[in-house]
Amino acid sequence: MDEAIFVHDSMRGRKYWSPIGTRIVTPYIGNHKRIIVYGAITDDGRQMFRTHEKFNGNVFYDYVMQLHRKWGKVAILCDRASPHKTQRIKRLLRNNMNIRIVYLPRGSPYLNAVEACWNIGKRVLMISEYYSTFTAMCNAISKYYRTVRFKLDLFTYLYRSPSKILTNFVS
Repeated sequence: MDEAIFVHDSMRGRKYWSPIGTRIVTPYIGNHKRIIVYGAITDDGRQMFRTHEKFNGNVFYDYVMQLHRKWGKVAILCDRASPHKTQRIKRLLRNNMNIRIVYLPRGSPYLNAVEACWNIGKRVLMISEYYSTFTAMCNAISKYYRTVRFKLDLFTYLYRSPSKILTNFVS
């Protein structure tokens, strides 16, 4: 499981010009509204994505409980972000034998398959699309992660070595 942050920066206008050799400066309104998407994928291909306004320990706790209610006994692989290691989460892990959290090594997002979902989603949702309102962006993100089925083999992520990452690109 992992989280991704999608930021909505409102631009004034879509097309700009500048003389050759000078840099184009695009004016932003600067609202920087954001939405956080929490996502998890199981080894048999089931997935659960949820959008939230915040990335903190309470929201993470609620998401872990949703995973537990939906799938029963769960072992969650996640990074070492501070919301994943709050006292509330530590108490949950001590008191609940059906929930385990395995922390991935520092600096190893390549081991987390959900990172691929964020890369694909951000390419589809954010690069070629412009959302005039924050609500429009949120609706598009929610619909995308609700309808797209990612076919990822989790074990290929877990058994990849950092040295092979740079040689595994497909042209």
